[in-house]
Amino acid sequence: MTEFENLRATDCRPGVRRLPAPAPRRASLALALLASIAVVLAYGGPRALAADPPATGDVLIGHAGMLNDLVLSDLAPALAPRGIAVQSAGGNSLTIARGIKDGSLPADLFGSADANANQLLMDDGKDSKVRWFATFARAEMVLAYSPRSRLLAEFEKAERGEQPWYAPLELPGVRVARADPDHDPSGYFTVLVAQLSERFSGEAGLKQRILGDDRNPEQMFGPTSAAEFLDGEIDALFMYRHLARVFDVPFLSLPPEVNLAEPAYESGYAKESFTNAAGETFRGSVIRPTMAPVEGAGNAPAALEVLKYLLSPEGRAVAEARGFHPGPVLVGGDLAAVPIELRRYVEGSYTITPQPCPPGQTGTRPNCQAPPPAPPPPPAPPLPPAPPLPPPVQAPVAGSHATPLRIFRLTVRLRSGCTNRARVSGRGVTVTLGTRLSGKRCRLTMRVAPGTTGRRDLLIPRAAGTVRMRGVVRLS
Repeated sequence: MTEFENLRATDCRPGVRRLPAPAPRRASLALALLASIAVVLAYGGPRALAADPPATGDVLIGHAGMLNDLVLSDLAPALAPRGIAVQSAGGNSLTIARGIKDGSLPADLFGSADANANQLLMDDGKDSKVRWFATFARAEMVLAYSPRSRLLAEFEKAERGEQPWYAPLELPGVRVARADPDHDPSGYFTVLVAQLSERFSGEAGLKQRILGDDRNPEQMFGPTSAAEFLDGEIDALFMYRHLARVFDVPFLSLPPEVNLAEPAYESGYAKESFTNAAGETFRGSVIRPTMAPVEGAGNAPAALEVLKYLLSPEGRAVAEARGFHPGPVLVGGDLAAVPIELRRYVEGSYTITPQPCPPGQTGTRPNCQAPPPAPPPPPAPPLPPAPPLPPPVQAPVAGSHATPLRIFRLTVRLRSGCTNRARVSGRGVTVTLGTRLSGKRCRLTMRVAPGTTGRRDLLIPRAAGTVRMRGVVRLS
């Protein structure tokens, strides 16, 4: 969320509108922008709004900054006559969701800029903070540009259709601002717009040329970015269309194939995705802000009254008057948990793409499982029985002319198995038997002629040739 998301809304007229040049008007807007920083930082992290449970009649809405005007200027005054005091905690949708999840933000309702952000509160099974949510409108991404930009003529050419909307962003020295995609849906919506534009235009490398890296620090919106935009030091800013009209700044409408606003192109949007630093993946879809009751809320009856008003035709007309596009009431999560009083407004269901499980686990959240243990390796085949030993050599009979022989046995390790076709270099030694032992050991039995001594080489025949084991046969 940027500082711009905390200013009051005006009417929603079509076309491009310019920021007036007179200094008093500009100073007033700049002061409003700077004052809004305090609202943005009101809930900057999990500890910022830890508070006592709300009093009777109070209902606390933790919501995206894009909903500030709707909550404070529409819901609050509409429900006040009914005795319900609407309290607001505005911030980045993902930061708000994490605060609700860890209990540091005791909200009764969660209002998100992106329906898919509700999954952060729905992945804990029985402990889920949100069981269901409802969409009530649509939003659209645009490229706002400063009327004091040195590239104003280039933006106006794009406005007239004389060049693509992204052409000014490719010029040297252009300065672009956008929200942090790790915390703010408008930040990752911007990344998705750039990815879709590269796909739709067919221009390889377009996203890198206009944004740089996904988390390019030179483009991240900071405390001084609003003033720099008004001064023309920042040339362009990615933002929601209804907020550009609120702040009365000129903007370029993006093609429907990339602006994340048109249901007819939703299947194309879904081809792109962004994964933030926390490992949470958000797939492209139509931007549908939502409202969801928080489980265990301190004032559930008051939260129900807020939902009755917001989802009614009257409440949705108020959202449209604030500049949102009209959209059906779609329910995501557990439809059976929707109170009976609200079901008459429901027009369909919303399906969130399940989050992938953490590394090392299988399935999708919330049904992540440890992978099954690897099966044990198959048992080694049994060793064949050893062949019988050769019969002992009989000593020559006295008076016989037979030549006496002696037996020599050698144990070696052979990689390719035991063989009795081995040979010994030189004369006087014959291998008669190869016996396989455990492992890769082989016992060779040899007959040695009398008087044969010294070291000999062992020759092992193989398909690729003979292997020579030098000096392993030692005859004494």
